[in-house]
Order: sequence, then structure tokens, then C-alpha cells
Amino acid sequence: MTTANLPALSTGYSPDVLRFCARLGIMQYLSVAVALAQKSFPLTQELKLQPEEDPETGEEWLRLDVVIQGEIDKGLNNYDTYTDLWVASVPWPARDKIRLSYTLL
Repeated sequence: MTTANLPALSTGYSPDVLRFCARLGIMQYLSVAVALAQKSFPLTQELKLQPEEDPETGEEWLRLDVVIQGEIDKGLNNYDTYTDLWVASVPWPARDKIRLSYTLL
């Protein structure tokens, strides 16, 4: 799957993910996170959203899993690009509630 085939906000997110984001007050940043991931990781094969909770602290966040193809150095550079754009685009503490994780194939 290429980034052109990834779901749009209005059509592709599960009701559970949307409720989770609404409850945490991060709905407005969901599309920002996905758009920045698509921009920063142009060779995205898969993108998943998963609510997470730390069993010890109860802290919650949305995990944005990105599966990409490419070389390690390119993946690291893509991650740095995403992080720079994310920090510039989303205020604290909202940006701590959506966390990116990537897998390099």
C-alpha cells in the first residue's frame, strides 16, 4: 500500500479510535499526525492507529504505527523529519498523546 491508498480521516478510522481521540481531546491532531507521517515516510506500506495504556500508570495515548520500506539511514532521517514537524505543529501535552512507532522492512 502506498500513502495515496491510506484512509482519509472521515472514512478510515474506527469508531473506537475516534472515541478515544475525542475522550483525550486530541481529535483535532489526529489528521495532523497521519498527514505528517505520510509526508515524512513516503514509502509507507501500512499505517495503523491503536489506543494504548500503560498498565502501571494508567497513562493513555494513541499509537501511530507506520510500516515502511527502505534503508535504515533513510528511515532514521524520515523519523527525524516527522519529529521536527510534529513538535512544530502540535502543542504539549497533546503531542504526547499521539506517539509514532515505525517498522522498517
